[in-house]
Amino acid sequence: MTTLTPTVKSIVRALRATTSTPREVAVALHDYVRDEIAFGFTNRFDLVPVETTLQLGRGHCTPKANLFVHLFREAGFHDATVVAVPIPNTVFDKMGGKFPPQVHHCFTQVTVEGKKCRVDSYVTDRALFEKARAQLDRTEHADMKLGFCIHRQGTCEWDGASDAFSQYVDQTPKLERRYSSTAELVADKDYYLHSNVAPILNLPLLGRVFGSLTVESNNGPVHNLRQTTV
Repeated sequence: MTTLTPTVKSIVRALRATTSTPREVAVALHDYVRDEIAFGFTNRFDLVPVETTLQLGRGHCTPKANLFVHLFREAGFHDATVVAVPIPNTVFDKMGGKFPPQVHHCFTQVTVEGKKCRVDSYVTDRALFEKARAQLDRTEHADMKLGFCIHRQGTCEWDGASDAFSQYVDQTPKLERRYSSTAELVADKDYYLHSNVAPILNLPLLGRVFGSLTVESNNGPVHNLRQTTV
């Protein structure tokens, strides 16, 4: 039997049916993006559309932020915005893979019941977050503030009323820029750190090969961390 890929509209409709207040809707949407879209990379990286993120059930901060914003706007939170900021790649320490010294991180800003919230606690799914936290708690990693895809002081929970971050705990507001979508970020060549990669990914054959090889090297350590027993 073929399983239909959920859509933004169908997800919002289903979650609204199980919630009563805007804040409850917001938390339910957050938890959906956190756990139904596992943390990981795809061969389109920051260029992946929302529909593909839902189909694959996988994404890193950029596609998950994009999906988060689309879901929240559909649910009536019309000021939901993608916020981009360059951060050091140390959030991926101990994960292997291939990352430039600085990466563009995306999170979201949204107003819920009059309270403006800044959130990236949905980026790392709960299963991965718990394994990552357990690794950071090990004695040999006691001096690490960032690593295994999270910040030591991060959280994967959100109450719908305050800021919550799993990765962007150490904030640099002066470096942030707001966008209506991640496509807008990618198009901002003067700001977007990975503007040299986007044209390669758009090449019909080379883009697929390049993307697939890079994804494999980055997703392998993520999968292995999920499978660890601590």
